[in-house]
Amino acid sequence: MNPQLRNVRRLVALWTILIGCRADEHDEPPAGNDGNGRLIGEAVQLEQAPKLKEGDAVLRDVTLRFLEQMRPDTVFQEPAQLGRKSAEADLSSGFVRILYYGKPWSQGKPLIDDETGYPVTIANGCCVGKDFTLFVDEYNLAMKQHFNKQ
Repeated sequence: MNPQLRNVRRLVALWTILIGCRADEHDEPPAGNDGNGRLIGEAVQLEQAPKLKEGDAVLRDVTLRFLEQMRPDTVFQEPAQLGRKSAEADLSSGFVRILYYGKPWSQGKPLIDDETGYPVTIANGCCVGKDFTLFVDEYNLAMKQHFNKQ
């Protein structure tokens, strides 16, 4: 199965679990359901996974989802301001991290920023555009300024 399609299906299944949607609320059985309320295939694996709660980082990470949609030729108006606003939104909800892009992360090195001790999230590899770098660099600057104020 296409990895992107698999991820989309997982997100849809997780969202369905999160909002409490039940099979009897649909005209047709949802994907992964045999129509009799029994889960099949990947849905069984998802059912056995830890349940997500509203507010879990997987579903609220708007910044990372935004960056994943960017291509090297993506252009935004004022990408640095978008990066700073995203960092401020994350900080206001108590979520700290440093975004990383560029050369591959050193094997065996913990995903922790040396300067701040914040967790590192790998946002992309080396094929990024100017607006991506402006966004991420400003995001990280806001995170580091927050660290220095403490």
